[in-house]
Parts: sequence; C-alpha cells; structure tokens
Amino acid sequence: MMLLGEYRLEKNQKIVRFSVQIQLSRLNMNKKIVVHFLLLFAAMLTIHACAAPETKQDTSTYLYAPPFEKGQRFLISQAFHGKKTHKGILNEYAVDIVMPVGTKVCAAREGVVLDKLDSYRDSDKVHKKSELIKRANYVKILHDDGTVAFYAHLKKGSIIVSKKQRLNKGQCFAQSGNSGDSTGPHLRFAILKNKAGHLYSLAFYFMNMGNIPTIPSYLSWLYS
Repeated sequence: MMLLGEYRLEKNQKIVRFSVQIQLSRLNMNKKIVVHFLLLFAAMLTIHACAAPETKQDTSTYLYAPPFEKGQRFLISQAFHGKKTHKGILNEYAVDIVMPVGTKVCAAREGVVLDKLDSYRDSDKVHKKSELIKRANYVKILHDDGTVAFYAHLKKGSIIVSKKQRLNKGQCFAQSGNSGDSTGPHLRFAILKNKAGHLYSLAFYFMNMGNIPTIPSYLSWLYS
C-alpha cells in the first residue's frame, strides 16, 4: 500500500509531499488499524512542521475552530496578504469567509468579550469609504494568552453577548451580515495582538475537516 499526500502553501506555492509504503497483506486486521492511524498521525505532523505560515510577525500556535456551527462549510474569499483590502499590520493576516446574512457566528476559541459594536444596518452604504470602515459591527474576544479574536461585518441586532461575558469555544454569539466597508455578505476573522500600544494581526491555523491544521488560503473551503 502506498500513502501519498501533499500540502500547498498559498504565498509561494511550495508543496510538501510525503509517502509511506507498507505491506498490509502480511498484517492481521488489528495491526492494519494501528498502521492506518500511525500513517495519518505522521501525515498531520508533516503538514504542521513543514507548512508554517511564512511571516516576519508572530504566529499563533493555537488551532482555531472555524467560526460557525458544525456541519457547515464556507468559502474563503480573502486570506493572508489579501490584495483587495488586507493591507497594513492590522489586516495583513485577516480572513474573509463568505456566508449568507444571518449565519450564526461562533467563538473559534474560548475567551471573554472585550468589546462590541452593534449599531449599523447592512444597508448603510451611503457614506464615504473612510466612514464605512468605522460602521462595521463587530465583537472582540480576549483569549487567555492575551490575543484577541476579531469578528466583523456582523448583522445589526444579532449580537447576544455582553462585555466581560465569558464564552466557550464553539458558543454562538452573533449572526453574519454585510455592515461597514463590505462588498457582499461575509465574516471577517482575525487574530490580533497588542505590542507597545499598537494592534497587529497574527498568522494562525484553522482546524479544518478531519481536524487537520490548515493555513487559510484564497478560494479554499473551510469545514466545521
């Protein structure tokens, strides 16, 4: 039996490949099961070790859950270094996830609600771009390691949490929308860190389908 796999990085298209060959016919059924699990574990280690996001900034080592309910999948329309709007240290490692208005947004990691904004309708698009940027509803959740998860473009009136409220991983707290500077319904998700009084975004991993550590990439599917 030959096990093959590959992992492609978005930025430089580097491909990490691995292969293992083993004669399963000579093993009994119990040993076959053990071997399959060992091969899967080896593949995950290879991906995690070789496919770290390439960045001069810090990388969050926590494996974040997709920020929506289980059993769903959504497309990533902008990933790290997105050319459209992900510019500057605050947005460089933000991710845009396309989802219909009203989709439940859930905590990708446990933490405490640090701040929120729930004031603007999705239809408030008559303002200048500089004003629209300020009119995106959001929730910020502070994690135990000091990082902050930023969930933006939320639907007005959908945020059901209060400041200082603690949330469990996977707990839903709002609905996605199209508020602020947005060209279509989606959720913006980013991991932020404070350094010398300035916030900047961190590269991070999602736990994608099959609990595989995954770097968010352009036009890829994110499964919960």
